[in-house]
Amino acid sequence: MLSTEKALEFVRNNVFDTIGCTEPVAIAYAATAAYQHLGGTIESVEVSISVNVFKNAMAVGIPGSDKKGIQFAVALGLVAGDWSKQLRLFEGVKPEHLEEAGKLASADFIPVSLADVPEKIYIYTKVNTEKGNAEAEIVGAHDNLISIKVNGFQVFPQGDNQQQNENTGSSVAADPSELEGLSMDELVKAVQAIPEKKLAFLTGAVDINVAAAEIGLKNAPGMGLGAGIDRLKQRDIVGNSLATKVEQYVAAAADSRMSGMMVPIKGCGGSGNHGIAFFLGTGLAFREYEKEMQTSLEQTLAMGLLLVRYIKVYTGLLTPTCGVTVSAAPAIAASLVFAMGGSPAQMTAAVKLVLGNIAGILCDGAKHGCALKAATSARFGVQSAFLALDGVTIPDSDGIVGTDLPDSMNYLRRLQNKGLVDADKTMLEILMEKSESIAESQ
Repeated sequence: MLSTEKALEFVRNNVFDTIGCTEPVAIAYAATAAYQHLGGTIESVEVSISVNVFKNAMAVGIPGSDKKGIQFAVALGLVAGDWSKQLRLFEGVKPEHLEEAGKLASADFIPVSLADVPEKIYIYTKVNTEKGNAEAEIVGAHDNLISIKVNGFQVFPQGDNQQQNENTGSSVAADPSELEGLSMDELVKAVQAIPEKKLAFLTGAVDINVAAAEIGLKNAPGMGLGAGIDRLKQRDIVGNSLATKVEQYVAAAADSRMSGMMVPIKGCGGSGNHGIAFFLGTGLAFREYEKEMQTSLEQTLAMGLLLVRYIKVYTGLLTPTCGVTVSAAPAIAASLVFAMGGSPAQMTAAVKLVLGNIAGILCDGAKHGCALKAATSARFGVQSAFLALDGVTIPDSDGIVGTDLPDSMNYLRRLQNKGLVDADKTMLEILMEKSESIAESQ
């Protein structure tokens, strides 16, 4: 049985604020943290990252600029970043910083290598100046900075590491393995027991991502998918439904974020796009049908956030398939069923509808096109909630869905960690080829 305190901890630690795509920002965070503990004139910067981090960092827009790539993200962090702001370190970027960062952003000055490590999220940076060198290491979560060393001496963290996690808001303070095997009924009871006043930190979360979407609709950045869907609505090619509105807003917010616009995002599950899909999908549907809802918006969000963390226990934070499809979308579906008074069985049915539909969408790295997958996932998350409440189910004999929630998650884990390993390697080979041309174009 999951205690109320633990449930609240998992929910709280699953939410974070970010500007820009998480992976390049996290790499810049590590390099900036190292440099700002050392100082001096930079001579070179070494970056070593896990395959999954590389895949999501190589082709996405860098906040405050029109540039892409790991080297530019690192250079911009060194020039204008503030490591104490963690994943918001680019908040202070100004146009005059871009030229200076561009001079540093070369493969010779900032070589990037792949680390031979088991962790899916691993970042190591080493900054060399006339004062010596400083190293920083991130492991397990994008904000989990575990060590900074200056000339071989550890300067961060100081004191108890658990206390450090609490101070930095790291998403790994709680042990997620405690969630494995829990039924939907147990997850529901844990959320229902959380006092409403303790969920106040979720107030306004939806509005943050709505604002990002409205910027995307107005400016059509990135691939302009959100604005494109709006034009299709005007031509009656797609209907003006709740599902279409969710798809449009999620696309527009992802357009803003993935293009590098300086917009804050409320993320979850280690991903800004997860947060865009989840908070907008759940929040917009909740507000549209607020009179039918039997819970508060905050409790509804808490239910979904706990489920996102639950699913990540089985899949890991980074996956061969698009994480929005297998975690954020099921969380949208289940949390809306929960809000409308549906049973744990109906919530599980909603999750299984999502998994049976879109669980196989491959992750081909973070880039402008993530708007497509995030928007599609959010749409089907909302749609699946209403289908489940209407009695539509997918048979247990179908595909990767199982008899209950843990059973389905075990099939999903098997697919992610065993069946799609070769697909992930092939995808990496393709992206490695493309990364060379991206670096040359900066």
